[in-house]
Amino acid sequence: MEVEGYKQHSIFRFHTRTYMAINSIKKRQHSNVRLEFIFSNGIKSRISDSLVQKNGVNLHTGLDILIDVSGDEHQGKGIAEILLSLMAFCLQTPYRQIEKFGEVHFKEKPPSDIKLFVEPEVQHEEIAGNLSIVEVDIFKEVFEQWDKNHAGDNVLSYSLLWFSKGLAEKTMLIKYISIWIALEAISDKLNKIIDSSTQNKSDDWRGLRRICENAIKEYSFSQLKDCRNKIIHEGNFGSDETNEIFAVTKSLIDLYIYAMGKLLNLKETAIIAITNKEVKGLPPLPSNYQIVQRSLEYEDEQLVWDNFPRAKLKTERRDYAEKNGEIQMEVACEITFDNLNNLRLVGNGGIGYYGEK
Repeated sequence: MEVEGYKQHSIFRFHTRTYMAINSIKKRQHSNVRLEFIFSNGIKSRISDSLVQKNGVNLHTGLDILIDVSGDEHQGKGIAEILLSLMAFCLQTPYRQIEKFGEVHFKEKPPSDIKLFVEPEVQHEEIAGNLSIVEVDIFKEVFEQWDKNHAGDNVLSYSLLWFSKGLAEKTMLIKYISIWIALEAISDKLNKIIDSSTQNKSDDWRGLRRICENAIKEYSFSQLKDCRNKIIHEGNFGSDETNEIFAVTKSLIDLYIYAMGKLLNLKETAIIAITNKEVKGLPPLPSNYQIVQRSLEYEDEQLVWDNFPRAKLKTERRDYAEKNGEIQMEVACEITFDNLNNLRLVGNGGIGYYGEK
């Protein structure tokens, strides 16, 4: 929101649970490398591993994203979504719904009028299992091509979101349809950039068909499309657990990667590296956790960016039964902040409960 008479920008912090990671297990024990990207329109972003320490070991709980934008939360979340969907494309690994865990609003003057709204660290649970470690060079190439040629392209943005949704699906038939929707969204763009002089220009799928002929060996495009017709129009593809639907879906994922790689003008080596990634699903949801929200004031903008305030929440939970038999809960909270001695509480806040019951 723009304040009359002042220029304003905001830093938002978002979090998602995902197997995607920046650092390997070994690296994250002594450092937490963070990736920074500046969009051509000036929006600044940073992605880092979200870690929790247990018994002296740094464990992965997902990804944190900082967005510095002259806009509102909706725009900040949209930028975070683009970054995560591009990373999901690079790693064939989806992510859970993005949650906001902090926002800072800065005005050009007066310098003391800086408001910070931060939600203390939830009790993140570590994510067990093999992580998908990003190859930084490939991710940077994907980001740079996106930002240079496709920033603001809603068609490609929604296509990537459908692709990530497909990766997240456990049901193979729904996974297949989601990937198909992602492909269908970009088919017209492919038709325009691929030389189709030897093909029937009345064929609405000629771009995808050409890529499939050159890149996919297991199935022809007609075979992949027939599977789509059987699922949507006939509903008789067969058991969701058949080997055929697994194989067909893997080929469809590879086709999407080659197609999007073509639109992004990626190097062949990058496209092949992405297709060789193992397809991952979603990590489990965490248990219940508590969030306490407070309004705070802080003046050092650079310090906020370098070390976004993270509050630790210590809770004492008491359950009791009321006369009507309902179970009620009280939580006493103590909040402390790391490395920000000048940070102070300004007002009262409330407690919210999130997660699976």
